[in-house]
Amino acid sequence: MGIIRRVGGSNEARRKGHAMSTNIDIPETVEADSTEVSCDGGGDLGHPLVYLNMGDKGEVECPYCDRKYVLTT
Repeated sequence: MGIIRRVGGSNEARRKGHAMSTNIDIPETVEADSTEVSCDGGGDLGHPLVYLNMGDKGEVECPYCDRKYVLTT
């Protein structure tokens, strides 16, 4: 799941009928040439290294960071 941050949203804005806005970070899509991939979340603040298998679908999502791996043809 991506990161969801609440922006603004004061009580006054809600009383006036202004909707609160949210920023959603869209997970990254990575092309891979193998059905077996590994993911550590990237960067200094990643997550534990996991090994993922795309199987017959040709794609898989990391359960930690939602990064999507797609098999290139």
